[in-house]
Amino acid sequence: MQKFSNKMFTFAKNSYMFNKKHYPMKIKTATLLGMIGAIVSIFVTLFYLLLNSDVIEYTPAISIITNIISIFSSSTLVIFFYTLYKNQK
Repeated sequence: MQKFSNKMFTFAKNSYMFNKKHYPMKIKTATLLGMIGAIVSIFVTLFYLLLNSDVIEYTPAISIITNIISIFSSSTLVIFFYTLYKNQK
């Protein structure tokens, strides 16, 4: 078991996240991702407004799709804020 965990640690240490040779995301790219995430979040909120006012009929498939889209928009905003925090001086 010890040999296996050492291999996994070596793999994790050499992976993309821990490798310092990769190029960091630029502020401009992170801002674009943040704007896309914010716009998608606005559309999901407007969709829920239409759903709650009975303009659109509720189905479980719609709920799953909107939750996936909401997770995407939230993750793009997290990437934006992480890049902004990392590039501060």
